[in-house]
Amino acid sequence: ANQGSDDMYVFKVNANTGALTYTGNSYKIDGAVSLYVAEY
Repeated sequence: ANQGSDDMYVFKVNANTGALTYTGNSYKIDGAVSLYVAEY
């Protein structure tokens, strides 16, 4: 989440390396206060 712009970007985490890959998904949200990391 980007506190300065109220944008949230979605990344996939490589379980072996920890590397992040942008999924192409982003969301405009007003005043995000927390994030939930979902396991796939």
